[in-house]
Amino acid sequence: MTTQRTLSERLEQLGRELASSASLSAPDRQRLEQLIADVRDHVELERYEPQSLADRLQDATSHLEQTHPRLTLAIGAVAEALSRLGI
Repeated sequence: MTTQRTLSERLEQLGRELASSASLSAPDRQRLEQLIADVRDHVELERYEPQSLADRLQDATSHLEQTHPRLTLAIGAVAEALSRLGI
């Protein structure tokens, strides 16, 4: 069972991958940083907008899967954790 702790761990992993991706463009980096912040806010405040978050995670994954596969895996882990929480 996925918990908020698991989701937090996945977000931390995504943050580490983001920090180590030197070749990521500034707009892509900013987009992912904002997405991470939004997921944290939604979970902490229990303001779930599942479709919005799911769509944004999917868009980020589709956009980066060829050029940044590790980021894609980290984003996928966050999306899976959200899904298991029913978000």
